[in-house]
Amino acid sequence: MIIKDLHILILIGIIIVVAGGAVWGTIKFAIPNLKEGLAKTVSKVEFDKEIKRMDEQFVSHQGSCQSMLIGRIDEVRTDLKGMDKLRERARLETVSRGDFEDYKNAIKSEVTLLAKKMDKGQELLTRLDERVLLLLKANNISAAAKI
Repeated sequence: MIIKDLHILILIGIIIVVAGGAVWGTIKFAIPNLKEGLAKTVSKVEFDKEIKRMDEQFVSHQGSCQSMLIGRIDEVRTDLKGMDKLRERARLETVSRGDFEDYKNAIKSEVTLLAKKMDKGQELLTRLDERVLLLLKANNISAAAKI
């Protein structure tokens, strides 16, 4: 039995050495690699969370930008409609060049007629002054004394 016991002891020693090697290999290589792998997994999960958060912020920001842009477009559209109304009103109130020339010529002719009437009135006043002066002389009244 000694040989059988020796085989058993050798087998137990081999099992202990293999188990010790496995534990030592696990501690030396597997645990650091596992730790590094877990760190990568954790960082990937955190990165995915950050990407999801940024996507949500992007959607929110995009919505607010769209609402601001729509508001500005509505404001510009309202301004343009007001400008169109003002331009149309101004177009309706404008006088054509031909009508303006006709009006200008009519005013010129009226001013010319008025100037002629004023000249005739001045001539009448001058003649009236001359007649009054003759009448005063005929009656021997000095015009300088009365004035």
